[in-house]
Amino acid sequence: MESKTDYLRNLEARVRSLEAENKALRATLENRNTPSGNSPEEASAKKTPQSDSSSYPTDKHNSQIETASSTLSPEAKIELFRTRFAGRSDLYARRWESRDGKKKGYSPVCANEWRDGICKKPVVRCHECLHRAFEPVTDAVVREHLTGAQVVGLYALDATSRCRFIVADFDHDSWQDDTRALVRSCRGLDIPVLSEISRSGDGAHVWFFFDTPVEAVAARRLVTALIERTCRVERLISLSSHDRLIPSQDSLTGAGFGSLVALPLQKSARERNASVFVDDELSPLADQWQALEDAPLISAEKLQVLIEIVEDGHGGADLRDAEADKTPWRRSSRGDVVSVSPAELPAHLSITLADGIYIERSDLPQPLVYAIARLAAFANPHWHELERVHRSTWKIARFVDKSQLLPRHIRIPRGCTDAVFELLGRYEIQLQVQDERIHGTQLQIKFTGELLPEQKAALSVLVGSDTGVLHAPPGFGKTVTAAAVIAQRGCSTLVVVHTTALLRQWRTRLAEFLSVATSEIGTLGGGRKSQLTGRLDVAGVRSLAKLDDDELASALEHYGQIIVDECHHAGAATHTRVLEAVRSRYVLGLTATPKRRDGLEPVMFMHCGPVRHHVAVSENMPIERVLEQLEWPVVPDTPAEALIQEVLSAVAEDLARTTMLAAAAVKAWRQGRKVLVLTERRVHIDALTEAISQVAGGSVPEPIVLHGKLTARVRRETMERLDRLTDDEPRCLVATGRLIGEGFDHPSLDTVVFAMPFAWRGTLQQYLGRLARASPGKSNICVIDVRDTGHPMLESMWRKRMRGYRALGWKKVTNKQLF
Repeated sequence: MESKTDYLRNLEARVRSLEAENKALRATLENRNTPSGNSPEEASAKKTPQSDSSSYPTDKHNSQIETASSTLSPEAKIELFRTRFAGRSDLYARRWESRDGKKKGYSPVCANEWRDGICKKPVVRCHECLHRAFEPVTDAVVREHLTGAQVVGLYALDATSRCRFIVADFDHDSWQDDTRALVRSCRGLDIPVLSEISRSGDGAHVWFFFDTPVEAVAARRLVTALIERTCRVERLISLSSHDRLIPSQDSLTGAGFGSLVALPLQKSARERNASVFVDDELSPLADQWQALEDAPLISAEKLQVLIEIVEDGHGGADLRDAEADKTPWRRSSRGDVVSVSPAELPAHLSITLADGIYIERSDLPQPLVYAIARLAAFANPHWHELERVHRSTWKIARFVDKSQLLPRHIRIPRGCTDAVFELLGRYEIQLQVQDERIHGTQLQIKFTGELLPEQKAALSVLVGSDTGVLHAPPGFGKTVTAAAVIAQRGCSTLVVVHTTALLRQWRTRLAEFLSVATSEIGTLGGGRKSQLTGRLDVAGVRSLAKLDDDELASALEHYGQIIVDECHHAGAATHTRVLEAVRSRYVLGLTATPKRRDGLEPVMFMHCGPVRHHVAVSENMPIERVLEQLEWPVVPDTPAEALIQEVLSAVAEDLARTTMLAAAAVKAWRQGRKVLVLTERRVHIDALTEAISQVAGGSVPEPIVLHGKLTARVRRETMERLDRLTDDEPRCLVATGRLIGEGFDHPSLDTVVFAMPFAWRGTLQQYLGRLARASPGKSNICVIDVRDTGHPMLESMWRKRMRGYRALGWKKVTNKQLF
């Protein structure tokens, strides 16, 4: 945001520019009264400095790219400009730049900006300010923009969410080729456009003008369909181009002013041959004003006709998959998105398997290249959620695209192998597959564990495919099953984990289930130097991601198999960087919750492959699973408009509620149960621990505490203390869910108390998984949960948890004592 100092600096520059313009205009007036003995040119040369750059840009004097062919007067040019670039007229934005040039942006022009005692920037946003006094768009404002006195940005949407133009903005590496491709598509369909080199000079705008305000949703639908058609017919445009439509939303929400676009023909940019209109080959047009005047306008009726013509039954590049949303593990290739004539298809096609799937594209028709690319792309759920609630999607990717267009190949993630072969199989193309994957070194390792029938079934399925995911609930025995996979495949293996606790746990379990000593299993992570052996190792994903490209490739080149524990994290950037570098023949993912809260689970499947084996409910879990519901009707002490985090803070600070939970935990503890009390906040742990001690009154030992702020030594000592307890010895552990949620292994636990509300089913499943481990004498497990009825958001969270309980087979006990 523009600082007050920068604002004053820019204001001073604007004043100087206006003074210079005033001087030039005075000189022009004097020229008109010059005696006939002197020519206007001579008088102007005497009275006006030739270096003055702020006079109005007439055809003859003020722009190297303009010619005498334009006959419009300055007033007519302004009128034309305002007619073509018609957005909100009640306000506009001005470009600002910090003194050091590192920060720049646009701010609404307000008469009260930075006035002491009135303007509250940056604490109060402009659209929320009670003292806002925005300046409207006028002829003078446009004149200042064209003459270089300021840079004006226009808000595209009016108050009814309509627009008179829409802009496709290209600013990535291939902007020139992408712009030309879109323009060719438009020319082929006789759709009028006008292209402009953007202000930076390193991008382009493609303008579509309408003769009357049209609904933004219709305008965006047209250009989205045009981009999608261009991908099918002309060139594989990056799907990020869909994110750069201005306006960027279908409608205004009342929060903010909507999308803003920098207006073209600003003088200082024109002098760099930027912000100018160009032909189809991106060369500046000789007469800028004639080009603008000649640009045809699209009528509202013609817009609807063009949408039907361009979509032609394709419906735009939506890429949403309703079935995959319900069962993401069944995600496969979509139906045909293109139509390809058999005459266009090659008889043979070369495919190389390495760190991805590389498909030779020189002989492939463009529609088929596009269809392949779409296998590695999907709609961003976050974008659609924002669109659903009418919030701005600016700088939010509409699509997640993992395809890569190379000079001779198209590359897509290796997890899409099945989908690629399925797609190409429809066209009966003979595939010539070259395997450049790493097969690793042979391991002479025996499996020393014992598999249950359902684990044997999983093993049989998993070893039948080179890639894939095992989706099984906590307690199923994914680690022992993976150990059996390692032994059966007998190749060098790297297990990738995301926490130090999991690193230690995997090392211990592999030594337990395989004929190797713990000392023979190498590690990377946990704050220690690399001890990788290149044979059987466990590595932290963050430690791998810290390596540069060459170091990462060198670290991974020894392994024929990669096992990704808790692979739902593969949607995150850290995992993605590591997995995109993997060339191993085998990739196996393990997860209890493949669905991510952010909806990016397709990225996991692109890297690890589809779910090969899914276990709904583990047969190893104790038969009886009971939920005890506690009621808490107290209204949290928060304002009515409080955000959810404020509400949760009030819940954590409610001592009476905390005491009720402590009493429930102590009661279970006294009955001989092994209790885990979970909260989301570190400060709440202290309150819970103190309340439990007070309620117990010394009748039971002090609760054991675990949270992320403990040092590694204290945490290790705490885990050792837990491990020393016998299976039948009661205990109470108070911990944060972030620490306990994944990788915590203490099979004796049979009771969990949820001390803080939460909503997501994935979190519920992870927490319940702490109870799912089999242990001697454990015949039932139970959950003590609180239904907070004093606030609608808390009540909604409870309903979502209940849906999760039912899906996971838990039954509720209300108004009844469990113990």
